[in-house]
Amino acid sequence: MKEFISHINYLIQKHDCVIIPDFGGFVISHEGASIMPNGSIMPPKVSVGFNPDLRSNDGLLAESYMTTYSISYDEASQKIEEAVKRLRIILGMKHPVQIGHLGKLSLDKNNRLTFLPNENLSIFHPDTFGLSKVDMKRLSDIEKDKEKVKRQSIVKKIFAGAGAAAAAIAIFFIASTPISVKEDTQKSGFMSDWTSTLPGTEKSIANVVASEQKTAASDVVEGVEIDDNAEEPQNSSLKLESDVKASSSDLFLTQDAVSQKSGGDYYIIIAGAGSQEEAKRLVNNFESEGITNLGVVASGKRVRIYAASFDSPQEADEYLVKFKKENPKFYDAWVYHHE
Repeated sequence: MKEFISHINYLIQKHDCVIIPDFGGFVISHEGASIMPNGSIMPPKVSVGFNPDLRSNDGLLAESYMTTYSISYDEASQKIEEAVKRLRIILGMKHPVQIGHLGKLSLDKNNRLTFLPNENLSIFHPDTFGLSKVDMKRLSDIEKDKEKVKRQSIVKKIFAGAGAAAAAIAIFFIASTPISVKEDTQKSGFMSDWTSTLPGTEKSIANVVASEQKTAASDVVEGVEIDDNAEEPQNSSLKLESDVKASSSDLFLTQDAVSQKSGGDYYIIIAGAGSQEEAKRLVNNFESEGITNLGVVASGKRVRIYAASFDSPQEADEYLVKFKKENPKFYDAWVYHHE
């Protein structure tokens, strides 16, 4: 049987039809290359079928036997007949027979001869051996992909721009958010633009503002009040001279003298100073702007210039709104509560 099957397997590679006398014939079908809807190119392929009605002897098997074994035609025909008898016996026992690379022969429950072809015969046939699918895209699909990539790039740029704008807005609001301190009920923004134009005050005012924000935020730590009269470091830029209380000007008040100068414990603060001389210079500049009746409260390390004082926070808040409205340059004025 092995010799018989090997002859059929060999002949089918050269001929499109090989007939087994008094049994049937194997027929090869060729299918050309094709283009799939997605643009891929399918290679040509071959398929095989079995026709039990092809029983006439075409002589191909006999000729193959004669050439291989150097025998006569009659001897070759006899060998083929014996192989067909053995093939029928095996099939009659309900055992399928593998015919080389072509497929399997078997008998169904009604004793009808059936053939299951090999779907991968193309990889064994010399006309289609080694050929595989070629993945390609149509020009229209390539253009669609380019447009898709372009749209994605535009969307990324839009979101990147929106993110940068959002970050800029966030930084603006963070930088300009008013500072609120529990102890002093402080409400303040940045110093007014006019303070930066005063001669000799650019660096001192900026330093005082930074010091105001830092020290005000540090006044309340875990609910413990910091003593404003605590001993000051010798190198502090905000330290008042030792003779502040003995100053010839009534403008400067110590913590004990605040109530004597003012009418209450709530002050409308318009600026801070780092020294006595700087406070005098600021007051003179304020008065030249038309702001009079100013006072100075010195509490510990801090020196503040106020425009008015009140006994209650409600009065101070109402006056602060009116004061800012009448004096837009002092938009960062705030209420300081001294206990």
